[in-house]
Amino acid sequence: MRERDVIVTPFAPALGGGGRLRTYAVAAALARLHSVEVVFARSDGDEPSREYRELAGVSFTAVARSPMARRGFAYVTQRVRDHVPGSWARCVWPGLGAAGLERAGSDGETRLIADGLVAAAALTRAMSTRPIVYLAHNFESGFRHQLDEVSPAEHRRLRRFEREVLERASETWMVSERDAEAARELAPRSRVRVVPNAVDVQAIEPVEPPADSAVVLFVADFRYEPNRHGLRMLLDEVMPELWRTHPHACLNVVGRGLEDREPGDPRVRFAGFVPSLSSCYATAACAAVPLRHGGGSPLKFVEALAYGIPVVATRYAARGLAADEGAHYLAADEPSEYAAAIASTFDGDGAAMAGRGRRLAEERYSVEALAELLAREPAVEERDAVRA
Repeated sequence: MRERDVIVTPFAPALGGGGRLRTYAVAAALARLHSVEVVFARSDGDEPSREYRELAGVSFTAVARSPMARRGFAYVTQRVRDHVPGSWARCVWPGLGAAGLERAGSDGETRLIADGLVAAAALTRAMSTRPIVYLAHNFESGFRHQLDEVSPAEHRRLRRFEREVLERASETWMVSERDAEAARELAPRSRVRVVPNAVDVQAIEPVEPPADSAVVLFVADFRYEPNRHGLRMLLDEVMPELWRTHPHACLNVVGRGLEDREPGDPRVRFAGFVPSLSSCYATAACAAVPLRHGGGSPLKFVEALAYGIPVVATRYAARGLAADEGAHYLAADEPSEYAAAIASTFDGDGAAMAGRGRRLAEERYSVEALAELLAREPAVEERDAVRA
């Protein structure tokens, strides 16, 4: 029986964008099973957030920032010796991997988990000497080439490095079956398990949108290019189409990454980061998830389902979830179709669908459901199918 998990993460334990929400949900689920220690990189005095500190059975070890010379040496080592792509190598915190290995020990009862590709880079060489789980946030090389900042050469390096991590890890936890299949195709010898994104559904009180609301809510981390792309679609194509028939409709955009921008229309509000989202969801007629790029499954999609309001999403955004269009969300891809789907929620007809979405979040994407999944060891055929 496993008694303990050590999660190595390059971020301070706190809620934030999708990646940090995934880490929190996994830590919270594992803490329901046994003790968990989070080894994290501390920058500028970062400390675990209240939500993390309130998790029973979770402890923390911080790794302080190293001097510039050591960080530079670590970067060169990661690039030359371990073939880590530059975007990830520059984020590797010297000493983070060593601290995780030390805290995990060698008793065989403690599982070591690398949180994301940066932590995996810090622990890649150790994967050949001890079992290490790779907690993937995306199938990274499956979509990074779609982003302007990734060159073809950098993408080739990413695919090679991601293949190496997948093959070396004792097990990889992928967000969706789609990502899992792509990982197995890239690295046939990998051991991949689907561990979906989750949110603390029980901590979210469902809301009931006002009957006369014409507010569209888009919550995201806009430091992430796929979210910025989705916002451009809403601003440039969907909302102008919607305003033709509903000139009073408003768009409320919530999240980090838009501090230096101003909306060009008074009916659009950039709210920035909001500590508590309940009031934002409570005034919205629907939540928009207009993604056309990116990997994994959007955590904000699951969060919107948990709040119990209608969700209008592209089919691309929903592809990693067990959500059925028309039953759990309204599907729309083209701007006119998207505007029409949003308009249909202004009449308050989406209450039944929103209720089904909330139940789906409880049953499939809650911390409790995730804990139940992680408590089960993968079946022998699931572990060994990719080895055949």
